[in-house]
Amino acid sequence: MVNNLKKIAEEVKAEAVEVEAMKEIKSEEVKVNEKVEKAVTKEQQIGEEVRKEEEEEVKNENLEAGDADDEVSIEEKQDDAEMKQTEATENTEVPITEVLKINEECENEIWSSLAQQEEEVAAGPWFG
Repeated sequence: MVNNLKKIAEEVKAEAVEVEAMKEIKSEEVKVNEKVEKAVTKEQQIGEEVRKEEEEEVKNENLEAGDADDEVSIEEKQDDAEMKQTEATENTEVPITEVLKINEECENEIWSSLAQQEEEVAAGPWFG
């Protein structure tokens, strides 16, 4: 029986040593995994920074190219506006004879309305 107890004690010690060795291995694995994760995270951050810088460079290039286009398009817009204004003034020019006719009609209407008012006044209370 003593021999059995010795064997069991030795087995327990051996298992305890194995368990301790496994714990150490797992803790080392965890440390390695953490280091790998940190390295991957840093690499991703660097990759994102590089990507953002590249995007900013592309935007700046586009803006610089766009500025030149904007200057041209602003000038074109101004030219177009001047052309439209010129066309509008050309299209809205009224011959002098038409203006005189309109003035004459207005005067006639004024005179006729004055005449009508005088008739109304002369008619007195029987008008209307």
